[in-house]
Amino acid sequence: MKEQNKVENKNDTVKTNRKVTIATVIFMVLILFLAGYSIGKSITEVIIESKAEVAEPILEVKSDPKIDVTAIDNIGEYNFTVSNYKENNISEVNLRYFLEIKADVDDSIKFQLYKNNEEIKLEENCSEYMLLEKQKKQEDKYLLKIVYEKQNKPNLQDILEKVQIKVHSQQEKV
Repeated sequence: MKEQNKVENKNDTVKTNRKVTIATVIFMVLILFLAGYSIGKSITEVIIESKAEVAEPILEVKSDPKIDVTAIDNIGEYNFTVSNYKENNISEVNLRYFLEIKADVDDSIKFQLYKNNEEIKLEENCSEYMLLEKQKKQEDKYLLKIVYEKQNKPNLQDILEKVQIKVHSQQEKV
């Protein structure tokens, strides 16, 4: 009986120790959870106020009325200008732009582009980028020569095609 009491006391002690250990672990986890939550979670609010105006880019394109190029009058000249001002308002930002000549034509029609009387190389009917400087009146004068060479036309029918000039611009990155 004494041995049986000793075994029961030992079992009770082990059970009590287990309960204390489990309670201690749970208590520590709760302490760590609450301490981490209250210390680690701080909220900071910063309010920044600013007033800014958006810079106004100005790109103005002026052109002649349409022209006709025929087998008799086989060279057409189309004048247009690209500027960075409109009336007294000048662009507040630098603008980069290039010209694209859109037309579905064959080898019988050739394009020659001139800027301020200097020929500009066209790559796949597009010019290189050009710059309009901010706060300085600038006007680039262009001449597009459209040359119709009927002898380069494989068949005898005429071409009825419209040529469109597009100006693609973007604000220069600072």
